[in-house]
Amino acid sequence: MIFRRALSTSSRQLSHVGKNPVIIPSSTQVTSSLDKLSVKGPLGEESVDIKPFIQLKQSSGDIKITVEDRKIPLQRSMWGLTRTLVQNAITGVTEGFRVNVRLVGVGYRAAIEGRNIHLKLGFSHPVIMQIPDGVNAETPATNKVILTGSNKHQVTAFAAAIRHWRKPEPYNGKGIFINDETIQRKDKR
Repeated sequence: MIFRRALSTSSRQLSHVGKNPVIIPSSTQVTSSLDKLSVKGPLGEESVDIKPFIQLKQSSGDIKITVEDRKIPLQRSMWGLTRTLVQNAITGVTEGFRVNVRLVGVGYRAAIEGRNIHLKLGFSHPVIMQIPDGVNAETPATNKVILTGSNKHQVTAFAAAIRHWRKPEPYNGKGIFINDETIQRKDKR
């Protein structure tokens, strides 16, 4: 008799993110068509593409998202994703998103000139990056950049593009850190 060990002894847990309704604040307007949901609020306007099998039911203060067939894996996965994208669009036009970028290293500096961000990161030349539309940047200190915007994907993608120039390294602890990111230091043997 052969005994086989299971990789996991816990039971399978489903997320159920899609079942939760999305609350619509009073300061936002939501309009939907067959393939797009538009959200307008005090900080701007965002839109979310809707797949044909996703169904939106809008009531007075919330939106409920369902799918045609819960047993199809693609529809089940898009159900939760669509709910999260709608929630992010509503949060973006009401509160906005904010990402803090920290430059850690001797001589690492950032400055904003017009719609460009100038980074000194230890290279022989400054790194100049254009700030994308929809993203606002400010530098309260020379080693700190604050990115804000209504589209979460744009703000975090630009922060990742900045981080790409000097990823945190574990020996000296230098690099570009996003939000509260930390790195475990290694010994220099």
